[in-house]
Amino acid sequence: MRSRRLAIFASQPIFGRTSSLSWFGVRFLLTLLGAMALWLVIEPPYGRLVAAGGIQVLHLIESPRITDAVHMVGAYALVSHTEAYKDVADQRLELRTHHHNVPLLVALILAGPGIARSRRVRSLLIGLSLLSLTHVLDFIVAVHWHYAFNNVGPYRVTDLKYLNRGLWESLDNPVQVAKLLILDSWLFYSSVGRLLMPILLWMVLCRDTFPVTRPTVPQHDDCFPSAG
Repeated sequence: MRSRRLAIFASQPIFGRTSSLSWFGVRFLLTLLGAMALWLVIEPPYGRLVAAGGIQVLHLIESPRITDAVHMVGAYALVSHTEAYKDVADQRLELRTHHHNVPLLVALILAGPGIARSRRVRSLLIGLSLLSLTHVLDFIVAVHWHYAFNNVGPYRVTDLKYLNRGLWESLDNPVQVAKLLILDSWLFYSSVGRLLMPILLWMVLCRDTFPVTRPTVPQHDDCFPSAG
């Protein structure tokens, strides 16, 4: 009798959580597939908009200017350079891989349980706006990663003693530090950050809607009557 009561008590909250998670998983997968199909149509003009915005920001922050213009060639953005840096090869960026995290954010917000429609729409608009800013920043860092990798512009270091040094060993050279930060930051974001960003935005925007299970532990006397 005692083991049976324990089994019944333990199975109830677990079943509830499993059912809820299963339904969320189905809704998430269906929403993700729909968002991915829609994104195939929206992404090309969106990519051109991000590239145009990124170029404008680069023109504002670069002194002297290195980046000249960006031209779309199919699915790629071709970044050219000013006359002073004409020896630097043009950079080709496949922007589709920069923006493939949009459907994930859409699916997480639209499929999440316990969110009112107005709250869901507001969270989606805020999340997409913030994610768009990260796309522009991603474009800017990717362009400057090209400069840092080729040791040109503000990342040019001629002292060979820094060639194989890490960040901490290069603190005496601000230019080398900036180069390493750009190289490492873009490497991390391109491999992990792009998928992590929509999850973080979803957790921040919808944090108060996550179901929290607090199973109540019954008193000893209620479940197991004392002998005698």
